Amino acid sequence: MFDDVLIESAGKDRKKGGWKTVLISAFLHIVIIGAVVAAGLYVKKNPEIITKPIQAFVVSAPPPPPPPPPPAASHASTPHVEQQTPQTHPTFHQPTRTPREVPQVDVPTESWEEWSEERSAALSAAKSEGNLAAPATSRCGLAVT
Repeated sequence: MFDDVLIESAGKDRKKGGWKTVLISAFLHIVIIGAVVAAGLYVKKNPEIITKPIQAFVVSAPPPPPPPPPPAASHASTPHVEQQTPQTHPTFHQPTRTPREVPQVDVPTESWEEWSEERSAALSAAKSEGNLAAPATSRCGLAVT
């Protein structure tokens, strides 16, 4: 395929090696695979060959540095011990019964149309005053034009 593209080999359509290369390659593969199988069989018949343990190079970590010397005492006085009061942390428990009334929360009920009208009015005012420094974004983060 690439022989036709190269200028040096254009027009030359000859076989490289032929059956001689196949025979040499097959012979070398058989010899290598046979040597691996023969070595495995030899070790299986003579296990005393591999009784010597494998030696590994293991290095231990250096000892830790000595601790720093204690600070020098400035004056001999009795240590002041503070009384600590135990602090209780609030714990949350699962309710044992369902309340009859659900607490109401004030949520702004502004609709999308109301919000967008307010936003566009604010943008047009900012554009007319020249105070628009960065592009405005909507609630989802997209730029509003």
